[in-house]
Amino acid sequence: IALGVVIALGTWWVVGSQPVFVLYQSAIQARERKGTRTDFYADIEDLYTFYFGGIGYRATPQAPWVFIGARTSRYAELSRTLRMRHVEQRGERLYRELQAGGSVRFRALPDSVALSKTLFASRNMDHPMRMIELTRRHLTIEGKSIAIERIADVTSNLWAERSQILDVDGGVFHAMHSNAVMSFDVLVTLIARLQQDAASAARV
Repeated sequence: IALGVVIALGTWWVVGSQPVFVLYQSAIQARERKGTRTDFYADIEDLYTFYFGGIGYRATPQAPWVFIGARTSRYAELSRTLRMRHVEQRGERLYRELQAGGSVRFRALPDSVALSKTLFASRNMDHPMRMIELTRRHLTIEGKSIAIERIADVTSNLWAERSQILDVDGGVFHAMHSNAVMSFDVLVTLIARLQQDAASAARV
């Protein structure tokens, strides 16, 4: 498998147990006694950051989740690098799909479930998901749509455990638990890129 570079960017392991995680330029490997699993950053649809530390990811809803615990060695570095690569590479793939006129979707936990994960730190991800749809022109959540150019800001308050999407009139288009949305960093980055595109087009 072409991972982008021959030498791994780094290796992380859980103290006293498996799996071992290896980050490459294009992919993350989880190495266990039962085998090795490789996921390309661009393929990972769902990346979930737990409130009290730890990450879960999967390439598709049909794939099993891989969990990286906060006790993993050099966890902060691993988490930062994984999220950065995911935003860059998954974000670029989805951006190209949007530029071609397509739509992309993000999954989100119901607020009650996301809240429960901050209380009990459960890794059970077998819950009904809500869908968020993004196109070049609109963001749609739970049947509500807002034009990209009308989004003023996406804010997160970790103390209150709330994220809000604000419109240009100062209203709240949508509010949700801060840990509800899968691949939230990718979503926010895409919205910002689409807004830049819209602003550039308006100046022409």
